[in-house]
Amino acid sequence: MKSIVNRHLFTQTGVDSGALTMHATAVHSFAEAGEYQVALLWNNETIRRFELIVDDSAEDTQLNIDLAALHLPAAHAAQEGHYMVKPGGHAVFYVSHGAGGYAVVVTQQPRGEQDKRAARGQTPPPFDSRELHDGDLFAVTLLRPGAYSMTNTLTRAKGEIIVAYPKRGSRLERALTPLSVECTDKGFVPNRIELQPMQGIVFRVTSPSRIRIDLAKPDDGPQGPRSPRHMTWRKPLVPKRDDKSRK
Repeated sequence: MKSIVNRHLFTQTGVDSGALTMHATAVHSFAEAGEYQVALLWNNETIRRFELIVDDSAEDTQLNIDLAALHLPAAHAAQEGHYMVKPGGHAVFYVSHGAGGYAVVVTQQPRGEQDKRAARGQTPPPFDSRELHDGDLFAVTLLRPGAYSMTNTLTRAKGEIIVAYPKRGSRLERALTPLSVECTDKGFVPNRIELQPMQGIVFRVTSPSRIRIDLAKPDDGPQGPRSPRHMTWRKPLVPKRDDKSRK
């Protein structure tokens, strides 16, 4: 079987709550029962709409929605139905593969009425990953060691994240508990955090937030940046044949 390596998982170093990738997950709790419409955006264009029903008859309290799978044309027919979750349950929007860059907008009104009200600046949608609100969660995992800046682009609050370089020969004997950061109207609390390799962060939103994380200074370990080695090809030596072997 041929293994497939998703290069985006290792090459992407920036994170944006309004453009979800494999490194980030947005979570929203649906307190009120009702019928909702979910719009999936990619590069600021709507590429899919589907129904989400919040009802006591639902079996699940957590609904995991893979945005990358919904983007696949082959999955269109399979995903054309609706999703259901109990009131008070959570919808987890994540990206399983690919470059990502998705946003999610959830509305409760019919599409035409919602567009009219939005144009007049009224009735913000129940959930918009480009502008998280009180109760929303944003989970992030950073793979590249180094120093990162974190910014709330709506409030201009800033902070710093340090991802440690893994120690040689060290082993993670247990799963590391994700660190928690609150996004308040006064800024990030705390505004500086230090992470171990593969340790996650959960941003708990209490005021309007769009969270961006950017690599400011990579950490390539004690030996510093290293360029890949290149092998030099040499023509193999051909043993000489003596006169006796020719006869």
